[in-house]
Amino acid sequence: MTLQGSGHRLGYRVVTVQIIDKEALASDSQAFDQSGPHRLGLITCTGAYRPERGGYDHNLVVIAWPLGLAR
Repeated sequence: MTLQGSGHRLGYRVVTVQIIDKEALASDSQAFDQSGPHRLGLITCTGAYRPERGGYDHNLVVIAWPLGLAR
């Protein structure tokens, strides 16, 4: 995947894709961990939509590492 903006772009390689229960996102995943090397984290909703609970029951978390430096 490649991100670009303001005249620069940077390629990323996806290294993990996880489905995580909504209630466990903040405590059981590394999605918000700010230690270690630079990486890109993408979080979106997935699973069954539960209007009585206010949304989807899971999150999809994608972690990607940069491929070199921005150009």
